[in-house]
Amino acid sequence: MQKWLEKNKKRLLAVIGVFLMVAFLAPSTFQGCHHGQGSFGTMATGNVDAVNVQNAVAEFEYAAQNIGVLQTDPTGAQQFVSILQATPLALAADQFQEHKVLYYLVREEARQLGAGISDEQLDEVLGQINIRMPDGSVVLYENIKKKPQGRFTRQALANLFSISAAFNRARSDIKITEPQRRADLAMQAQSISLNMVDFPADSYANKIPAPTDDQLRALFDKHKDTVAGQPDGDQNPFSFGYRFPDRVTLQYVSIDPDQVRQAVMDNPQNGATPEDRAYYWEVEARKYYNLNKSLFPSSQPASTQPSTQPVATEPEPFEVVKQRAIDAVMKPQVDRLARLVQQRVVSALSTDYNAFNRTPTTAPANTAFGHPYNSFDYLKALAQDVQRQFGVLPTVVNLADRPRSALELSKLDGIRDATAMVQGRALPFAAYAVAYAQPLHQDSSEREQAFLLSLYQPSQTLTDFGGSIYVFRLTSTDASHQPATFEEVREQLLADFKQQAAYDLALADAKQLLTTAADGKLSAVAGDRTVIETAPLRFSRTEEFTGLPLSPAGFQSLMRQAFDLMSGDTNHPKRVIELPREGRALAVELTELKGDFPEDLLPMVEAQVANQVSARLSQNMATSWFNYYNVAQRLNYIEPGAKAPATQPARATR
Repeated sequence: MQKWLEKNKKRLLAVIGVFLMVAFLAPSTFQGCHHGQGSFGTMATGNVDAVNVQNAVAEFEYAAQNIGVLQTDPTGAQQFVSILQATPLALAADQFQEHKVLYYLVREEARQLGAGISDEQLDEVLGQINIRMPDGSVVLYENIKKKPQGRFTRQALANLFSISAAFNRARSDIKITEPQRRADLAMQAQSISLNMVDFPADSYANKIPAPTDDQLRALFDKHKDTVAGQPDGDQNPFSFGYRFPDRVTLQYVSIDPDQVRQAVMDNPQNGATPEDRAYYWEVEARKYYNLNKSLFPSSQPASTQPSTQPVATEPEPFEVVKQRAIDAVMKPQVDRLARLVQQRVVSALSTDYNAFNRTPTTAPANTAFGHPYNSFDYLKALAQDVQRQFGVLPTVVNLADRPRSALELSKLDGIRDATAMVQGRALPFAAYAVAYAQPLHQDSSEREQAFLLSLYQPSQTLTDFGGSIYVFRLTSTDASHQPATFEEVREQLLADFKQQAAYDLALADAKQLLTTAADGKLSAVAGDRTVIETAPLRFSRTEEFTGLPLSPAGFQSLMRQAFDLMSGDTNHPKRVIELPREGRALAVELTELKGDFPEDLLPMVEAQVANQVSARLSQNMATSWFNYYNVAQRLNYIEPGAKAPATQPARATR
């Protein structure tokens, strides 16, 4: 979306720059509210009518899913991107999903403030907007502006801009302090060179004695209600955690596009032998080539053209582009067969799931394949049936051996790269499988339940960049919970204890080296340890050091700590840089500091940095501004049955 905004900023952002902020790359998700009549609470101006709230919900959902732009991805395919992604509301998508009344409240707030967009500006924006139609097609707004959907689109977009305008009034009060500006300018307009001595924790691992049960129990008690991977500064720098996250078991069916292509290639209708079929496709490809030579231009200009004539190109010889021509001829048949196979798999799963869902759990329904629907044998029989009909054997995979978290699912080969369209947005497989598992959301509303997956219910179809097609079904769920005892996670506790103890030894040695160096150079006291001399480094540029591999997050952490050395008043400013998640401590010395921009460009750089600081502060403010509890306080909104506006509950650790 950000690339699209950059490309079109002259004709679009110039018009709505005051209403649309920088592209906030947050997921756009929304689910509807409860249906009902009567009051939906009160606010300072009176009762909140339930019908008005429902209308606001429908308007928001329509804008999020059906108003947007077409963006071309690296493969050349066009993707529909919601206009919501270009507004500050995107940063609070989870708030709008959780609190159904929120969009109504912020819309009313904008109305009370008189915030809005002129008809001329709205017309200019609408001229660039695409609309997703009920049948899935995408058209320009101009094509439907006189229809009821066009009028609703205009109203929805006007309200969306009025909310953005109200927020922009509030953010206009943001003031960038001089220390903020100088700090960001220093990190972007200056480079630093460092000498570093690395103390990797794993080099101390053999010095760590086996921990006692009491030590393991103490570590377990400290982090037993935290999910691993959630750093918490000094309290949990290693991101330890022993609480089991939400997990699922599942099975899936996949359709390989190469198998589909091979089935088309081997169709006996095109020849009795492989040689006959190869000849058939070559003949068809040559016909296609002769009719479409312009699609196969040569990279070399025609040598016979006079120098005074425009340069023309001859097509590539058929033998050079034969495979491309064959692929082009086969593509319609490959696409058709893939659709048929997909339809057969989805239809069988859906039909048999519905029968299974009506059958008491004590008597699982048998199917036409002779196996209970909730057995893995059913999927294997379905795959064999597809092969008999279409010559394509889907792959079936059983991941019911143990529950897996979303993180574990995101590391699976193949299916990890697949996405499904769920509620109008592309959802990665791992997030879909866990976040939409119905047994993990028993308290969801009726409307929300419609998007969740019950056990053995076939998922939406997923696809990856390679064209593979997937359908999965959950077989069980395991809600997030603490282990019953530390014995359940003993193996992880042993590894974590060793990691922390080894890091503590590495950190102590790094500090000792720094003490020994005092006002001298690190190289004078490094002894047998290698001193890593870096090239000039800038904060915004991720680097790799020879012998010091760092993740992008690790590099940024190093640079944040290293730039603090600029305030040192000694000849050789030094410090120990702590990177616990990278498993290393670094004794670091600043050797050179210099500006990267000519003096005459500094005013431009300063202005750019000021804009970046403003954008960052605006993003932070948007998260707070659209927080449901803050909105409720501003408007004195009181939920049904309550006596005062709701307050933010304490955040539970999961």
